[in-house]
Amino acid sequence: MKDTMKLKNVLTFHLAKGNIMPADLAKHECLQALQGGELRINAKTRHLHRNLKVNGANTIKPDIVCDNGVCHTSDKVLMPRWQRWQNKKCS
Repeated sequence: MKDTMKLKNVLTFHLAKGNIMPADLAKHECLQALQGGELRINAKTRHLHRNLKVNGANTIKPDIVCDNGVCHTSDKVLMPRWQRWQNKKCS
């Protein structure tokens, strides 16, 4: 990607503040990404031993503990809307 600002937006759209484990994610309907956009959490099928969905992407390997946080790999690249928006529901 030649546009470094768009690349930064895509990368920071995959990040949220804090060490958030799946049990914590399941308590939220959405989180605010560092990019400023909205990460929609779907935990409806978690009780069936299926992983959470974030913006329609399945978490395929959750709980990878890193030095600077927790990583949850997904089966899709999350693409932000190219404008920033404010949503008071997300925390």
